[in-house]
Amino acid sequence: MADFQINANSGRQWASGNVKQVQGQRGLGFYRLIFIVMLNLETSDSVMGDRLTSMVAEVNAGGRAVGRANPTPSQLPIMPANYAQERQVNLELELDRARLEAIENVRNGADLTFNITLYSTLADQTGQPRQTTAQAAYTANQSTWIAVLAQMEYQKVMLLELPVPDAQQSPELAAAAATLAQAQQAMSRGDYRQAVGLCRDIMDQVNQALSDDDNLEEFANLRQKSKADRVRLLRRALRVFTHPAHHPNDAEKQFDWNRIDAASTISIVAALLNELRAPGAR
Repeated sequence: MADFQINANSGRQWASGNVKQVQGQRGLGFYRLIFIVMLNLETSDSVMGDRLTSMVAEVNAGGRAVGRANPTPSQLPIMPANYAQERQVNLELELDRARLEAIENVRNGADLTFNITLYSTLADQTGQPRQTTAQAAYTANQSTWIAVLAQMEYQKVMLLELPVPDAQQSPELAAAAATLAQAQQAMSRGDYRQAVGLCRDIMDQVNQALSDDDNLEEFANLRQKSKADRVRLLRRALRVFTHPAHHPNDAEKQFDWNRIDAASTISIVAALLNELRAPGAR
């Protein structure tokens, strides 16, 4: 079923269309969101018919503007033909980290609907332009959007631009790095309690890898503590914070773990895992 129509200068329908798919790309310092628009062109006079010379989209999500998407240059203009045809236009929208984070806040772990206003320009055989406006929408369900985030390599850099720990550089932390990826996936699904609980698993995996114990005397004589001692205290505090998400009892079930909790905890865990690679941190 068509989402929108484009009318020719004569008033007849020039094409119908729909937003078929959304894809993601990672650039150097930015992300690209690509809306794939399929146009079903009506039969027209190949000489006298109108041609599509431009198409720009204003994209909104959650009632707020996301940005302006422009077509791949090689795809326009689209010329008329004596037969019906299907043509594809890729509308590309560039995002920075802040805008992508804002989109994730709007989505909040659920499906995501983009409302799209299409501004198209048709020109007749004399070059006389006619601008048209059409409305379309595209809903990316949870699994579809997570796949788009993966295409943009969104999860390879954390919210504070922290690199995800490399298991090859720190093989003893391989299990922790793998669990960190699971926590990110849980946050993308909106399973915020699970995301925080997995961070507790990471702390347990680090303790096992580094043969730590739960010696309460660590909190005494703080002025004499080494860097490694202080990092260990941070890890201990994080285990205390994440414990209710991993082992909830009746009182702890009242905790409302949300996206802020999950994002902050994952960022702290990623920072601590990276800190363990620093001199004197263990």
